[in-house]
Amino acid sequence: MKIIKKAILFFLLLTLNSCISGIYEMVRGYDKYVEINVDGRKELKKNKFKEKFKPEMAEKINCENVYYSYYEDLSIDYIRHKYLIFYTKGQFAYFSTEVNETNINDLNKAVFVGYYIIKNDKLILETPTGNFNTAHYRVLWNFELQNGILKRKERGTKKQFKEEFKISKAITVNRKYKPNW
Repeated sequence: MKIIKKAILFFLLLTLNSCISGIYEMVRGYDKYVEINVDGRKELKKNKFKEKFKPEMAEKINCENVYYSYYEDLSIDYIRHKYLIFYTKGQFAYFSTEVNETNINDLNKAVFVGYYIIKNDKLILETPTGNFNTAHYRVLWNFELQNGILKRKERGTKKQFKEEFKISKAITVNRKYKPNW
């Protein structure tokens, strides 16, 4: 009987230890892979797309203007203005606000920043938007390029698009502010 109690106690301690170390890894994991600045901007510490980017990729998208998307769901009182800015060296900045007034020239206030690549007519953003189920917190956002419009596909669907970003000539970017990532 003592052997069974010791075995049960051993398995309980082993299970408790693995749970605690798993929670520690979840909490520690975000800091290990994602850097957050004082304004809350997130970026991956290791960007795989930085080395994969080629200058001719920037010719396929508009790096002079801002891509803009508006989303509204009045049933839950949710409004989002989203902005994507691309740079010729493979960087991008993503902004998202409830109001249509944001300083997109202050790159430190972006929601997150990173690198992009283009394969055929597919734009792929390397983002730090993962959670503890995502390896290294790295998630790829896939867009189709269609006549100057970026269409982000919903995961698991072939025809439905989650959101569209269109070029906005009304919003100007001051290009004297260079990416610092």
